Amino acid sequence: MKESYIVFAREVLPKRYESSAFQELYKISFEANDLRESPVLDPTAFRNEFTKNYTDILNSSSKLNFEKQKALFGDVRSFIIKVLIEMKERLPLEHEIFKETQVIFFEEWNFDSWKWLAQKFNNVIENEESVHFQNEIKRMSIHFQNLKKQYNNSSRTTLETWESLSTLYPYMSKLAKATLVLPHSTVPVERIFSQMQDFKTEKRNRLSTENLEISLLIYQAFQESDLIIDSIMLNKYHKIWSKSEEKQNDNPDIDPIPIEEFINTQSKNKEKKYIVFEVPDSSEDELPDQKQIKYVKSQVFNESSYFPRSQS
Repeated sequence: MKESYIVFAREVLPKRYESSAFQELYKISFEANDLRESPVLDPTAFRNEFTKNYTDILNSSSKLNFEKQKALFGDVRSFIIKVLIEMKERLPLEHEIFKETQVIFFEEWNFDSWKWLAQKFNNVIENEESVHFQNEIKRMSIHFQNLKKQYNNSSRTTLETWESLSTLYPYMSKLAKATLVLPHSTVPVERIFSQMQDFKTEKRNRLSTENLEISLLIYQAFQESDLIIDSIMLNKYHKIWSKSEEKQNDNPDIDPIPIEEFINTQSKNKEKKYIVFEVPDSSEDELPDQKQIKYVKSQVFNESSYFPRSQS
């Protein structure tokens, strides 16, 4: 967000602001009432500077007459100023957490900011880790200038940089990566709710929270590639299923009965139940006979259990 604001601000400001930091640019008012006293370029100066930077736009606009060119670049200037005003109003650029998290971008060293972040996100840096975290801060303060130089001269992203530092500074790296995923708007959350509605439909309204969550994670992980089910996934599924069976073993010692007999005797029971069947081993080419499938037990519906099936 900060970089975006700097890019837009420099488009409508004189060259002397090319090396200005974010805080200096942020103090400039772009409101219509303040434009006369602000250093914002007037329409003519803006057109001259803008066309120097974007020669392709100059070539395209050369076919227009003077009045249309004036209107075109006037609209571009007004649009950029409007964007800057909206960014100030809508984005949390002055929020405390936004200011304190700037330390992870290696712009300046601030011991208090790191300490504040650790206290704010105490679920990331837990009490027993605080001593190690403090030691890492002290070590980094000594090497910060070198790290800053390496970061500025590198093509790595901020996330990649902290990932590379995770061996030397594991706790600081963990905290930095946690702050990088903080949502700056509600758009990602709203997008997840939309995806959730694709899974939890009226016909699947009993889908458990656990199964809904894993469905969303699978969708997000494989939406741009083919779904590949490997042995690790199958083992995890088997463990979940095993836990589900353990939860339902409240009344073990029930003699299996044929499935047809169970359906006949339970057809009038309107309680929602989990049904567990015993299926004999069979090959892939030969399915077991339905009469061989034995009913093991049923259990009254419990929302905390996995893989519900209803029996009416």
